Amino acid sequence: MENERKTLEIHDQLVNLLTSKRQINFFKEKLEHQAFSKVIWAAIAIVLEPPNNILSEDLQSELNYLVETFPNLSISLDGFHRRQSYDLDARAFIAHVAPKLLRELQPDTSVRVSAFRCLIGVRDGDSCAFMRSWIREYGLEYPLTQELISVVPRIARLITLTYAFSEDLRIDEAWSTLEQNFVEESFHKISILEALRWTPEILIELNEQEPRSLQLGLDWSFLMAALTPIIGIESGDKAAKSLEITLLEEAFYALLCLRKTIYEDRSSSSDEDRYDFECIPVL
Repeated sequence: MENERKTLEIHDQLVNLLTSKRQINFFKEKLEHQAFSKVIWAAIAIVLEPPNNILSEDLQSELNYLVETFPNLSISLDGFHRRQSYDLDARAFIAHVAPKLLRELQPDTSVRVSAFRCLIGVRDGDSCAFMRSWIREYGLEYPLTQELISVVPRIARLITLTYAFSEDLRIDEAWSTLEQNFVEESFHKISILEALRWTPEILIELNEQEPRSLQLGLDWSFLMAALTPIIGIESGDKAAKSLEITLLEEAFYALLCLRKTIYEDRSSSSDEDRYDFECIPVL
């Protein structure tokens, strides 16, 4: 919006756009699919921001239809695309408005599936936008907020394992299991340090074949993107401050543990190389 504040005039213009079949068809014909999707979701994101008027029944019906597609939102785990920080695409706007729209979704299982998929998003920046909007909409103490925070370390770990074993079909099963456990509330909370070593049972055999330093790891880009909105909350609430300190301490100790393991492996490798060199007979 070129750094301009939203006005009710802009709000009404965008509502007219979203509820006019003629205008929708015009943009659909003139724009390629991705650009069209970006325009529509950008308009929705702006419409839902204050100040706004009560939405018409037609627009609310259209939004409800779009929300019902969230449980089937695809998850992209390609490392190159996850780390793109430029350009706003449709998924970025979806991540921003999803928390507000999910209030209309039923039943609870659909909300949980949608929240899980929107959290992972396509890019780390989208995950950050989703968590920031979610906390603004529901608050930090909301039960599902706490569960989203709790599942972040496991997701960060599984993303790393996905990069390592992307060609193995068991990765897909590991993701399906994690999503199911989140939806059914059947997973227990683990710290960031514990997540460094956590491996889904189905991937243990694969992971044990890796060097020790590669058996540990987290996708720190995703982890920080998802947790930054929590750490950055300006609040006098003691519980929020305690959570912030806990997350920072866990991240620090996990990094320390990872560096220690890498150092020990390199030291061990250097010792072995020196031993091999000393054993070479002198001719």
